[in-house]
Amino acid sequence: MKTGILTLPLHINYGGILQAYALQTTIENLGHEAELIVRDLPPGAMPWQKGLTLDEQLTILQHTHRFIHQYIKGEKNSLSKLTPDDYEAIVVGSDQIWRYYYTCHMPGGYETVFLKFTEGWPLRRISYAPSFGVDEWEAPADVTPAISRLLHNFYAVSVRESSGVTLCRDILGVEAQHVVDPTMLLTSKDYERLIDNSNDTKAPEGDLMCYILDETPDKTALIDTLAKRFGLRPFRANAKAEQPGAPLSERVQAPVEQWLRSFRDAKMVITDSFHATVFSILFGKPFIVTGNPGRGLARLESLLNQFGMTDHLVLDAADFNADSDYSQPASVPSLVSEKRQQSLEFLRKAFT
Repeated sequence: MKTGILTLPLHINYGGILQAYALQTTIENLGHEAELIVRDLPPGAMPWQKGLTLDEQLTILQHTHRFIHQYIKGEKNSLSKLTPDDYEAIVVGSDQIWRYYYTCHMPGGYETVFLKFTEGWPLRRISYAPSFGVDEWEAPADVTPAISRLLHNFYAVSVRESSGVTLCRDILGVEAQHVVDPTMLLTSKDYERLIDNSNDTKAPEGDLMCYILDETPDKTALIDTLAKRFGLRPFRANAKAEQPGAPLSERVQAPVEQWLRSFRDAKMVITDSFHATVFSILFGKPFIVTGNPGRGLARLESLLNQFGMTDHLVLDAADFNADSDYSQPASVPSLVSEKRQQSLEFLRKAFT
């Protein structure tokens, strides 16, 4: 079945890129064609692009764009040019594509991510692990009935968080299945192959991986505490890509494969990122995730709860347990495998 994937725009965000790669790869492994449907955005639409020339943006993007062009199909397949005959199925997901705050100002508005533009098309509509980002309904009441009507046109509905199941049922009147993020449909061995196929990585200069999207003094202090407690050397796994005042040379995002290698080689991870938490789990690393309410806590809480690791969420310094080594329970690998298989079964059924 020829399938289009509609997700958030791909740019400098490692998790966003890898979830698209993983979903495309999984759909192809199930025997279908899959390619990305590109969102049409005006120049400078993303916050990190503000004040930058096109050449400066391309400098920051040089490594992540190379990965996208090498591994993700359909990067030139524009949403605005789609016709009813282009696809037999469209999969919406994953990431926070159903978060109203993130998508309401994009071309076509919030209804686009519920496939309003395909009304009347002979199409199988599937959602795989889209996230609302938060555990409350953000969309205005006057658009909710239209969203509910559109979602009832879907053949199969799944969401990434347990709270999303509740929102679909109670607000939109649709039953949804709880599935894992697309990145968890693949294994650490799959990602190690990407590292091995790249000539553009090097060993990190430390063993405490720090992937912090929103830096604060409290997070810096926690990194120092961890380094001293476990005798580790911190290293930064992301550039200052989203910091407008930083020199351009410090804003260039490292290769995706380098980011993956950082998980493989690290002894421990500290992060405030959902997808960095996912990859810490996949690579079996001890980790701490420091919550970020502005980017959405529901998704972190749901993820950690699935695997019995809510104690790895440290919202402030007072939550840090100096007696814990923050390693993962022995049950986690089998739980990941079990939930991966359940999620793969959802996709298999959605395509049959």
